[in-house]
Amino acid sequence: MHRVDTPGHADGLWQDGNPQIGQQGTIMSFEWLNDHQENLCKVVEDAGIALVKGDTGQLKAAIIQMITSRAVDWSPAIIAGDDAVRFYAAIVSDNARTAAITSANGYTDTARAAAITSANGYTDAARTAAVASAGAYTDTVATATRNYADVVAAALATAAQNAAVALARVRTGVVELYAGTAVPSGYLECNGAAVSRSTYADLFAAIGTRYGVGDGGTTFNLPQAQGEFIRGWDNGRGVDPGRSLGSWQDQELISHSHALPVRTNADAGDGWIEDAGATDTVRSASTAATGGDETRPRNIAFMVIIKV
Repeated sequence: MHRVDTPGHADGLWQDGNPQIGQQGTIMSFEWLNDHQENLCKVVEDAGIALVKGDTGQLKAAIIQMITSRAVDWSPAIIAGDDAVRFYAAIVSDNARTAAITSANGYTDTARAAAITSANGYTDAARTAAVASAGAYTDTVATATRNYADVVAAALATAAQNAAVALARVRTGVVELYAGTAVPSGYLECNGAAVSRSTYADLFAAIGTRYGVGDGGTTFNLPQAQGEFIRGWDNGRGVDPGRSLGSWQDQELISHSHALPVRTNADAGDGWIEDAGATDTVRSASTAATGGDETRPRNIAFMVIIKV
């Protein structure tokens, strides 16, 4: 036999797994189970008892059978005098041996009776101890089995939870809008900064140098989205043709014109451009300036962040 030596054992003992502290539960191996099974079955079979599935008393019966079969035959025809005492002393405890030797100065009926009484007491005590030990061992195996089942169930539950978390995890390179002012853990602000290719290896693998090569060796640039509107990539649709992913586009007004009211007579009145009838004269006119610093729709400002 051997104590458990599979991964997760603690000095040959079983232990529960604890994912919160990274403690692995002891793994049960077929070698350990077969080893203990064959040792237990060997005890039953050596006692001359045939193995019967479902009979939970066979180990106890085998131990009792082995102990009682060692009873000493004190017949003078078989063992005489001091030989009997020595034979008895070889199979009993130190206390029983001492008592037997002290009493048996000669091979008398009195000494033999005392020795037999002592031997019976030892047999009963040994039988009780063996049965108790076997019961405790059986309970220990059952407890270990239950504990292992609990560990397996917990491990499966943890694996399922981890799989669900992995499926729900935001993918590296995903851009989001954030309503706070401090960049959350696991993200960077899309501010065009040059960041380390090794520190943010997953993000570098996702976007490469599309938004800037950084120093050309150890860094790369994040997208610059501060103050910018985000537009879906056309990707061949034809609404915004000729654009590559991540490319910047300046502001622009769609081509259009305005009509100007013109009258040829003088004193045309307010709202009209007067033409006094002069011929072959080229004239230009423009409207008064209006508007602000840029063309924009109504909007709300959020921080643009990217998953690393």
